[in-house]
Amino acid sequence: MRCQLCSFEFDPNQLACHTACPLHSRCTVICCPNCGYQVVDASRSRAAGWLRRWWKARPAPQDEPQGEPRPLEAGLCPLVDLPLGTEAQIEAMDTLDAARLARLSVYGLCPGSRVCLLQRHPACVIRSGETELALSRDILAQIRVRPLPAGT
Repeated sequence: MRCQLCSFEFDPNQLACHTACPLHSRCTVICCPNCGYQVVDASRSRAAGWLRRWWKARPAPQDEPQGEPRPLEAGLCPLVDLPLGTEAQIEAMDTLDAARLARLSVYGLCPGSRVCLLQRHPACVIRSGETELALSRDILAQIRVRPLPAGT
């Protein structure tokens, strides 16, 4: 296994916490021995298995295929087209898949939050609150924002 944070490669079956822990038979957390980053082992987690089965069983919305951008409302623009340094409010992110929405919401990117595009090259960088993120252009193209007047 490769750690998602530090890229250290290790065998999760050889971890000391899994052999010495009294909960090791039910423990679903894998800890990187290099940096301590913890990740849930989805293959052993009951909750992850339940969510995976539930997510597959959900019917897809019929009215609008996911991933297809809707026509822009007046005053909205894709985040990638926002002028550099302009603050905007996120209005819609509904063309992104659920997993990506969940990951972005951890960083405070959700409808109603304020963002600012800081740079486009070599990577797109945005600021949301005190957090700065580098995201791909295709993700920013799917986030629709409403530019805010200067000084708000």
